[in-house]
Amino acid sequence: MVRGTLRSTGSPVVPLEIAGQVFEAVIDTGFEGGLQLPNIFISILNPVFAGRQRYELPDGSVLISDLYDVVVILDGIGLDLRTQFSQSDEILLGTDALKDYRLEINFVARTVLLERMTP
Repeated sequence: MVRGTLRSTGSPVVPLEIAGQVFEAVIDTGFEGGLQLPNIFISILNPVFAGRQRYELPDGSVLISDLYDVVVILDGIGLDLRTQFSQSDEILLGTDALKDYRLEINFVARTVLLERMTP
C-alpha cells in the first residue's frame, strides 16, 4: 500500500523510487500513459527507446512523443513503464502505471491511498 498526500494545489502525489532515490510523483488520471519524467532523467537512466506515440490534445492538435522503457519502484515493486520525457519539472504517474491499483483520494483529509489489487 502506498500512502500519499494532496499538495496545496490539490494535486495528489505519491512517493516513487527512480534510480535509487525517492521523488514525489503526481497522479494524473488524464494521462493514459505510464510515466512522464523531466528531461534531466535521460542521462541518469539511459532509457531504452521503445517507439513513438501519437497523442491528440483537447484542442485537436497532435503531438508525437518518443517512448522509452524505464523501471521504477512503487510500493516496493519494480514497474517497467513506458515513459516519455518532458521539459516539465513534474513527474507524472499515468493511468497505465496504476492499472493494478485501487486509487482513493480523500480531499477532506488530504490523503491519497494506492492499494495493489490481485489481478
